Amino acid sequence: MATIGAKGASVSAQTDVRAERNHDHSTSERTLNRVDCILKFLRCYILLTAYFFATLVLAVGFGIYGLNPVLDESVKAFGPRFAGGSILFLIIIFTVLFSLLAAWLAWIYVAIVGVWRNALEILGVLILVLVVGSIYVRRWEAAVFAVERLDPLFAVLMIASLVIDAVFAIYLSLGLFGVARVDDVACFRATLDRRLTNGVLGFLNKLIDLPRRPFHSIGAVAAYILAIVGALTLVLGFIYLFTAGWARPKAEVFFADPSCTPPVQNACVEASRWAAIETLAWMVVAFGAMKLGALLQTISKRVGALTASDVLKRGDDRFLLYLRPFSADDVELPKARLPFLSAAFSFRPFPTRMEEELFDVADGYLPLIAVGKPGDDHTGGRAYRTYLDDDEWRDFVTEKVRASEAIAIVLSDTEGVRWELERLLAEDAVGKTIFFFDPAARDQEIWGRIANMVEAATASRPSGPIHLDSNVRPMAFYMMDGALHQILNENWSAISYRTAFSMFLSERELRRTRQA
Repeated sequence: MATIGAKGASVSAQTDVRAERNHDHSTSERTLNRVDCILKFLRCYILLTAYFFATLVLAVGFGIYGLNPVLDESVKAFGPRFAGGSILFLIIIFTVLFSLLAAWLAWIYVAIVGVWRNALEILGVLILVLVVGSIYVRRWEAAVFAVERLDPLFAVLMIASLVIDAVFAIYLSLGLFGVARVDDVACFRATLDRRLTNGVLGFLNKLIDLPRRPFHSIGAVAAYILAIVGALTLVLGFIYLFTAGWARPKAEVFFADPSCTPPVQNACVEASRWAAIETLAWMVVAFGAMKLGALLQTISKRVGALTASDVLKRGDDRFLLYLRPFSADDVELPKARLPFLSAAFSFRPFPTRMEEELFDVADGYLPLIAVGKPGDDHTGGRAYRTYLDDDEWRDFVTEKVRASEAIAIVLSDTEGVRWELERLLAEDAVGKTIFFFDPAARDQEIWGRIANMVEAATASRPSGPIHLDSNVRPMAFYMMDGALHQILNENWSAISYRTAFSMFLSERELRRTRQA
């Protein structure tokens, strides 16, 4: 017996294949959960930047207001400072500011996804310095003004905005430092791998979490529009809450109001009281808007469902094949244990199904197709299905195993899965397949039965049977370049399956690109 590979994994060339490399995503997933709200926050601001710029041009250039209440408050606050100035100059100033903000956010986003360790540490320090400096130089003055001259309720909102800024800056910095120190970086780098999208539009849609195949049918176009409306609704609600009702620009308006200059303050206090009450009411609406936006996005994924034939128009179209026991379709994975801020601003509904996660990874890259369960009411957000009779599906699977770019199979000790596993072996397709354990295999006994099934089925392979390590009990595995890769994750959550699939496809696409 010779010992090779990572972490002391051993292999016998004559008897079996053992793990040469283990990928432990447990710690990385917890860090990913912690920065998940940061990624969503950055996505919000990228979308918000485009929305702000469009409404700014309409407001300042054409006098069209009311499309963006937040922007209206800003124009009221800063507009007088540009009175008599060039409108074009004002648009240029805001364009430069928006561009710098977008570049700054994009840098943070790419640094997180790419795990640029040095850049992440520098960004963590810069964010703390800039936010604390901004609070001290600009916002502290506004807070003191609010406390001294405005209604106490409005002052509370102003102070709350400062506290939110400071807390989020600390949270963001700690998250960046955490990513900089993560051990297994594959799940981060695969999260937004540019190679797993087709074209600029597909990449932007994935970045903002919109449908990546919006123009395949009228229903799909409607779903895309619904997703955009939902995203904007969610983002505006989120930003309004995050800024405590846009308290600082409102304070700027009062600061420029002559009635707020001592000793005449009664009118100012009364106006700020009503402004605070109105703001609180709109904050309730904003919270509802966030939930509505998330709901619209969820509905959009279920509108305009397509079949396998809709997305595979030509015989040479590349695609991914999804094999599983039909029972896996109805399994809801447990809600991830998210930190408070990640949970509070989580836009993805929980619990979720494994197939939805796998589809979301593949969407915009290659179609994920599957055999549909008879009588299944298929909706969007899952693999594109083909419905077949019992005497047809085996021939279909055999054909697609041969033609597929890659395969994902959920292993379970059932007759259908055993046949599919044997077919993968017969067609020499193991090298392009990622094998997921059924979520029920988190139970040690069930995991052991499935692992024994795999070893028995692969016993006749020329290189020997696939022997999985029972000491670490991987949730997924795949073969690459003749080596067995085991994916370990003690969480077994929806994100666990998502990151494993992302890493597998990313590594395969990297190899394909290099070979080309």
